[in-house]
Amino acid sequence: MIKIMKSAIKLLVVGTSPARLELVVGSLENQSGCSLHIVGSSADVRAYIAENQADRLVVLSLQSAPDAVSLLKSCNGSPEFVLLVLLDKEDTQAAVKLIKAGAVDVLVESPDLLKRLRQIIDNSLAEWTMHHREQLAIDKAASFGRILDSSLTEIHTVDTETLQLLRANRGARNNLGYSKQELAKMTLLDLNPLLSKEDFFALVHPLRMGKKETIVFEALHQRKDGSRYPVAVQLQLLRTETPIFVAVILDISERKRAEERLRVSEARFRSIFDTAAAGIVILSPYGQIQEVNPYFCNFSGYRAEELIGRNIEEVTYPDDREMTIDYYATLRQAQDPIINIEKRYLCKDGQIRWGYVSIACVSERDQSKNYCIGLVQDITNHKVTEAKMQQAYDELDAFVRTVAHDLRTPLTPIIGIAEILQSYVSGALDPDALNLLADIEKSGQHMLALLEDLLDLAQVRHVQQPAVPVDTRRMIDQVLQNLTNQIIAAKVKVKVGPLSSLCLPETLISQLFANLIGNAVRYAGDAGRPIEVGEERLDRQVIFYVRDHGPGIPPEERVRIFEVFYRGAAAKKIRGTGIGLATVRKITRLYHGDVWVEETPGGGSTFKLKFPESALCCPNEGALADKAMIARLS
Repeated sequence: MIKIMKSAIKLLVVGTSPARLELVVGSLENQSGCSLHIVGSSADVRAYIAENQADRLVVLSLQSAPDAVSLLKSCNGSPEFVLLVLLDKEDTQAAVKLIKAGAVDVLVESPDLLKRLRQIIDNSLAEWTMHHREQLAIDKAASFGRILDSSLTEIHTVDTETLQLLRANRGARNNLGYSKQELAKMTLLDLNPLLSKEDFFALVHPLRMGKKETIVFEALHQRKDGSRYPVAVQLQLLRTETPIFVAVILDISERKRAEERLRVSEARFRSIFDTAAAGIVILSPYGQIQEVNPYFCNFSGYRAEELIGRNIEEVTYPDDREMTIDYYATLRQAQDPIINIEKRYLCKDGQIRWGYVSIACVSERDQSKNYCIGLVQDITNHKVTEAKMQQAYDELDAFVRTVAHDLRTPLTPIIGIAEILQSYVSGALDPDALNLLADIEKSGQHMLALLEDLLDLAQVRHVQQPAVPVDTRRMIDQVLQNLTNQIIAAKVKVKVGPLSSLCLPETLISQLFANLIGNAVRYAGDAGRPIEVGEERLDRQVIFYVRDHGPGIPPEERVRIFEVFYRGAAAKKIRGTGIGLATVRKITRLYHGDVWVEETPGGGSTFKLKFPESALCCPNEGALADKAMIARLS
């Protein structure tokens, strides 16, 4: 292989005749140069192509016609190079075969041709390059056309004047239900009976004037079976030899259904928003009001335009503003999905109104807080009634304490005098008189116990809450120690299981379990089975129980036994005041709990005390005040 000179064109001269090679190469060397290589056979050509980049490659074959055809066949009829065949004599039949096989040109050797050989090579390369590019474009267009034709998207080409459907792809045929032949006889307006020709041409006027490249519009197309479906049409004007419209049509039925569902949903929400019997406020995560419903406007006295853009703090009572800021911060930090609180609002006319507020922030997919929705119920009348009831309750407590104290003062000497008389005049009075004195003393003692219980009941809510949780087991042990004589007399055992500490005052815990365990000892102590004290957990609540295996309590009495002074049928035979269980209920409810009684399996009664988990932990002084306020409001 001999490299002669460098040029943008790579020229391979292949031939076996040394004389002809020398003649052709000599002629080329005297003309403008190119990168020239001499090879001996078709195999050398293929080896060169495999080892080198074949761009702008021209092969000049000096072989016989059959050898040149063999070279073309080895390239599967699509050579990536320009093949020129130089015959030593004219052979029309051989030239035809070579041209059919893929040769760009077949030349006959002559002195004049050899002088022009470099120019002929340039022209042949230019012609081949242009033809090759055109063929690639045709192949690409054919491939793209096949893709479009097989696409499930509806595609039409349309005559710009008659609006005749020139071609419709498979997606169009499947969607419309027409065959190729049927569509070829139709116009674009046949698919859209609601669109007139005048309206269509007005619509596409910007395309025809070159003001727009594409227009998009929605229409209602009709299938062969008569059914109609909404579509989005993208129309483009192609200015080919014969201009055509290309219409890409999307079936938007599902989108329209989704839009309709959204419209109905929005209409339903708007109806609820406008007619709700509660205030609805849409706010930013920082409390800026974005929208309010009529109820909230009536509640606050402001018009909607006066509220929108303001911060909710501005219509909040000053003492509740810090709390409002805090719960919005809590919502933004995602510490609680929803907050329920009672707060006061400062109305336009200066009135203070109470609202029970439920507010939650709505997050988008990226978890950022987008907006908050607040529901406000007017509880002003409820709060007024609550305040009046609280005042009456306080007055009743004060009255009970006063009466109990004032009655206890003269009662003590009456009991004392009765005791003295029994001691000093026992020999002078007959048995009936002595029994009367004993009845006076007994009635006085009962009255004194009743007054003491009334004082305990009245003073329950006035005991200060402890700073740290109280060991419940320790308090029960003290109760059992105080009841030792009664327990021994009743011949009963008391089993105490593991118990959680409670953030209740020690005196109240003692009262709770002294009443419940004392009742169990008195009413069920001789049953022979132990009294059990234990604890259960349910969700976010703790439940203490005192279980006995005595005669039990009739179903009709289980609700009334917690009423003040009520004593069941079985209790009338045993000394008591009927205030103990009322005190238990008051203590539990004061700390947001409850008490009830169930039948023990196999017979007996099980008293249960339920407290929220918050009753197990004592907050610090500031948090305690906040919690007490929230608990009081809720």
